[in-house]
Amino acid sequence: MWELVILKALMAMVNNRSPLDLCDSESIAKIREHQGLEDFLKLCFSREKSDRPTAATLLSNSIFEKI
Repeated sequence: MWELVILKALMAMVNNRSPLDLCDSESIAKIREHQGLEDFLKLCFSREKSDRPTAATLLSNSIFEKI
């Protein structure tokens, strides 16, 4: 099951789309309940390497402060 989801996400990225575009409205609403999560995911899904932060930078994101 998860393999299909991963493949769909990868295909979206290959076609210059964000995997978030594949989410239904309920899933997007749940993502938006968590402050900063949508922006964090958009950073992770940046197609251009120069636009995508390093793993170390991502791990210092504020969404991880409460973990």
